[in-house]
Amino acid sequence: MFTSMLFTVAGKLVLNIDAVSAVFRRAGNLVDMMAEFLGRRPDDFLRSRGLNRWQIDDVNKEYRGVEIELIHRGEQRPRYRIDGVSSVTADKIKFKDDQTNKELTVVEYFKKQYNRQLKFGACLPCVVVNKKTDLYFPIEVCRIVEVLQSHAGIQGTSRPTHYQVLHDEYDLEADELQNLCYRLCYTYGRCTRSVSVVPPVFYADMAGYRISRWSDEDSKRTPDSQEDPSLLFEPLNQRLKG
Repeated sequence: MFTSMLFTVAGKLVLNIDAVSAVFRRAGNLVDMMAEFLGRRPDDFLRSRGLNRWQIDDVNKEYRGVEIELIHRGEQRPRYRIDGVSSVTADKIKFKDDQTNKELTVVEYFKKQYNRQLKFGACLPCVVVNKKTDLYFPIEVCRIVEVLQSHAGIQGTSRPTHYQVLHDEYDLEADELQNLCYRLCYTYGRCTRSVSVVPPVFYADMAGYRISRWSDEDSKRTPDSQEDPSLLFEPLNQRLKG
């Protein structure tokens, strides 16, 4: 799909990738996104009555740091970043209500405060957005904010990448360019998962490494050098010549 072209030049080629804190990820209701991530359907949660500890660990690794917005307050949609998910379901998490000074579960609070009966209250954990103050929100009232991150999260080591357009021959819109970069990250030939940078960058880096290993005289050349470039490489084995 991609062709590497190698040239010996004076000096070294340096690629500067600007890593930023913002990432890009597909938007959607967190229940639907979580079901897709676990290879299930949303209604399957109702039958299974919750997640096991391994699924909770996987969800924590996948969604920690992801930005969400709350959808149960109408036009007011405050945003938070996920710290993790609770180890128990929403109907078992209790806290003291400031108005009545009584203990309420998350399910009871949403019924009382917002007149909302939680569908997954007895089978899904809550999103934890602040572990210091124990701030919980039911997963079904959370929506992932649209961002783009192709790199699969492995123990919290995902590296989001910021691209700068230097030249665009196809006049792509911003959304089209983001989608192109995102999908290209799934075409890397050396692994079966997504990577953090578009594969042509990786291929160019590998090609540059190979040419640097073949030519040990590259650093000694100058732009005005007129010597034959073929002299910089080791001669081909006689048995391999046609």
